[in-house]
Amino acid sequence: MSRSGDPQRAIRSALPLVWLLVLVAACADTTPTMPAAPTHPPRPTLVPVPPETCGSSLQAKVDATASGGTLNLAGCKYPAGATISKPLTLVGATVRPPAGATGIVVKANDVTLDGLRIIGPQGATYREGEFGITVAASASSPVRRLTIRNSEVASFGKAGMWLRYVADLAIEGNEVHDTVYAGIMVISGTGGRISGNTVSRIGVTGAEANSNNAYGIALEDQGLPVSSDLVVANNIVTDVPTWHALDTHGGHRITFRGNTVRRASRGLFLTSSEASGSKATDITVSGNQILSPDPVTFNLTPITLYAVNGATFTNNTISGWGSSSPTAARPYYDYTGKSSGLSASGNTVNP
Repeated sequence: MSRSGDPQRAIRSALPLVWLLVLVAACADTTPTMPAAPTHPPRPTLVPVPPETCGSSLQAKVDATASGGTLNLAGCKYPAGATISKPLTLVGATVRPPAGATGIVVKANDVTLDGLRIIGPQGATYREGEFGITVAASASSPVRRLTIRNSEVASFGKAGMWLRYVADLAIEGNEVHDTVYAGIMVISGTGGRISGNTVSRIGVTGAEANSNNAYGIALEDQGLPVSSDLVVANNIVTDVPTWHALDTHGGHRITFRGNTVRRASRGLFLTSSEASGSKATDITVSGNQILSPDPVTFNLTPITLYAVNGATFTNNTISGWGSSSPTAARPYYDYTGKSSGLSASGNTVNP
């Protein structure tokens, strides 16, 4: 065989060109790109039950279900809500309560709400007592092991979920939108998780009637106990233009992890509680993306601290806040300089 036809010689001749291409690629711009915001899968489709099983009253169906049973009302629609006073799993109903009313009131332990649609009468006017889901409990006797998952809650004048005195809570995979004051509000909650939810358009209209206060996901108290041992993870919170996307007032051992915030005037606010006097204590903020507030132009702060006692900030990305941007080494604003026990590492700030 002639040397011009030697395949090994051809390969050897090509090697310098290959290495040149490798070198060019290695010298190319390797600036890391912004990780994509998480997207949540659609809620699972439930198979509708036969229409004759729906009845006209959700309360009557709940009352007729045995304690600990499962009530499957997929495809059923009701013009009023219900109070659940026993352990029960409620699946698939659509509830449209009238003005000033609540969709579901939970008064018992071990209640699961799965795949519901609870659509209120409006989301433009601030109105006390108008909730999608709420709890009737007390500090000494909280509702335990409440699970709310795969549900849509929207268009209420106060809050999508207003959960006061709960323990071992699970709020997972829900879509909460178009409420005036709060998307998901936990008050004096102890233990549990709020994960994989999408919360949007909170306080877009009507917030001015309540001093522009509005909260995407918030952990508060109205006196003891303080909210504690709660994880807020992998949620998407968008369009809270007047106030806080994520918040705790006086919470203890709270984790905010892997959440994405967009178009909020304040991405995360950690503060003391006026009701209990508690400082926000032992807070973990890790792997969150707090992205551009645009087109919001006022009260802009990606992360704000007020009287915090111990917080760590690791591997968060803050992007698009312009002149309101903090620094990677100090990715927060300590409003009065009265916080203590703060540490930060691995954070990224892109003004």
